[in-house]
Amino acid sequence: VYTRFESIPELIVDTLLFIENREVLDFRHPYRNPAVEWDRLAKATLDATWNLVDRGHNVAGGSTLATQLEKFRHSPEGRTSDAREKLRQLTSASFRSYLEGEDTREARRRIVLDYINSVPLAAMPGHGEVTGLGDGLRVWFGQDLESVNHLLSAPGEVLSEEGEEARGLAFKQVLSLFLAQRRPSYYLLQDPVALGRLADTHLEMLYEDGVIPLHLRNASMKAEPQLFKRAVPVTQTPFYERKAANAIRNRMLTLLGVERVYDLDRLDLTVKSTLDGKAQQ
Repeated sequence: VYTRFESIPELIVDTLLFIENREVLDFRHPYRNPAVEWDRLAKATLDATWNLVDRGHNVAGGSTLATQLEKFRHSPEGRTSDAREKLRQLTSASFRSYLEGEDTREARRRIVLDYINSVPLAAMPGHGEVTGLGDGLRVWFGQDLESVNHLLSAPGEVLSEEGEEARGLAFKQVLSLFLAQRRPSYYLLQDPVALGRLADTHLEMLYEDGVIPLHLRNASMKAEPQLFKRAVPVTQTPFYERKAANAIRNRMLTLLGVERVYDLDRLDLTVKSTLDGKAQQ
């Protein structure tokens, strides 16, 4: 993880903000509430209202980085279920932003730092949940965070052909993970080709908006990140050997009022049972 905001390459911060929240580090307004971007919120509200009439109308997200963090941490299943839950996120994020005073500049830096370190990026069999950019680079692409930082620390500097290839690949991997956050299981597990197309579209927009130089855009367009497959191998236990464990798990769902085995597996839980493995054997 990044321990300080200052240790994050500026290019990574600019790319994230271009995609998710362009006004959060605009320090011309030191007292701004980072939980709300009024223009985005107004557009999202208008789209949601339009969608009530035309179900085919696309509803754009109005979440800022601050409200997304509240959603990841505190909303049930990490989702925004309704308008009431969105209001809870906005309120919580607003209070958190002003905890240390009316000047929110330092709080906004911390929001960006926390988001990059804690963005959820699906789960890899044999590894578990993938959380944060550093974890995502290592698990999904086999990339080292320090190497990526080195490659992206001076994007304006032109490297050798080999260096440009490495930098283009590293940047496209970072961009892909930021984009995958929208639908992580879909983009990283089900359809990585769609993720590649989405990344190429954003490379053009990033270049046109002046976030990245031409040589980085070209190198990244040529790069084809391959998802890393060498996770810890998962041993498939025969079903008949799991009968006792499955019986216990099903009983625990009822006892704890948990709806899914997926949620049960997330609990730090030790269970003692009357089932005796040796006797069964």
